[in-house]
Amino acid sequence: MGTRTLLRHVAPLAAELFEAAPPAGDPPRSWREGHTSEAARALSAVIEGAWLVARIDGSVDRAESGLLADAVSALTRGGFTSQDVDDVLDAAAAMLLREGLEARCLAVGATLAERDAAQLGMRVLLAVAAVSDGVSIAERVAVRAIGAAAGLSDVELEALRRETLAELAAPE
Repeated sequence: MGTRTLLRHVAPLAAELFEAAPPAGDPPRSWREGHTSEAARALSAVIEGAWLVARIDGSVDRAESGLLADAVSALTRGGFTSQDVDDVLDAAAAMLLREGLEARCLAVGATLAERDAAQLGMRVLLAVAAVSDGVSIAERVAVRAIGAAAGLSDVELEALRRETLAELAAPE
């Protein structure tokens, strides 16, 4: 599977979005401290969106969680720890229980749009959805809701889906 191919293609988007804030004083202790709150919110939206799509069919399988972990590591150049991801997912689970799936899909999409992260976020979401047994109907509905909230048309989303699937099918 061409996970590395996909990650190479999203790396420029991530570099632009997650460019580190200039250090002031002591070097940052964590990825979040070294980046703007906007970058941290965008990354959190990518993680939450991928998790929402992955869990929509009842559970997040090993392939989905592995791809998400690889994507986060690549996007942050290893600076976002598994504990950071767990913190984002704990908050996402609490918000999902409180607000419901539709509201969270809309919120994730809106955050991606506000942070100019729609292309990057949707590529990661689509990859996570596709990595195990293709994109299911339920996953497609969630991806479409998040994409629409992020300001992407059905045509743009379909183009991203095709590109993402082609990259995942590419040899490493």
